[in-house]
Amino acid sequence: MRVTSGESLSAYDYNIDRHPTAIRAKAIANQIRKAEDDMQACFKSLTQ
Repeated sequence: MRVTSGESLSAYDYNIDRHPTAIRAKAIANQIRKAEDDMQACFKSLTQ
C-alpha cells in the first residue's frame, strides 16, 4: 500500500496521514501489533 508520488494531497490538506491509504495502513499495523501482543500473552500463559 502506498500513496503515489504524483497524487495530489491537496484534498487532505497536504497531510499524508489523512490519506485513506495511510489510514488503512495504520489500522493494519495496529491489528498486527495487537495480534503479536495476544500471541506473546498466550505463550507466557503456557510457560507459567
